[in-house]
Amino acid sequence: MNPTAIFALSLVLVSAATLALPWLSRAPFLFGVRVGEPFRKTEPGRQALRIYFACDITGIALTAALAFVLGLDRMPAWYLAGVLPEVFAAIGYYRAHRILQAYAAPAGGPAVREADLLTDEDRLPRFVLWAIPPFLLPIAGAVY
Repeated sequence: MNPTAIFALSLVLVSAATLALPWLSRAPFLFGVRVGEPFRKTEPGRQALRIYFACDITGIALTAALAFVLGLDRMPAWYLAGVLPEVFAAIGYYRAHRILQAYAAPAGGPAVREADLLTDEDRLPRFVLWAIPPFLLPIAGAVY
């Protein structure tokens, strides 16, 4: 397999992973912010997605251009192929996250957390004794 095919395959895999990132989280979350399920179709949601994809595609195109300029026989091109798309995707993720923080929905769930305040005696369960044999076997081997 020639270096161009390997480079193209690695760039495609890395690019596919970064381009799929917004859809890997559950629907109520977008770029790490709880915004609700239908928010992706609103104008701020589409704006955040556009910013992320613009940064990501810029990183992918810059990687391909630098690989063409540097040549695939030099190692910096390979380093850039592995790192540059993720760096630009991280910048896009950060920018989209900052935009969406203004639209964050309050976290759901109970407002009060409960804690057990009973004063039972502290003791370890009986199955803890099963943890002793793995420690005894190396000691027995060392003694032998």
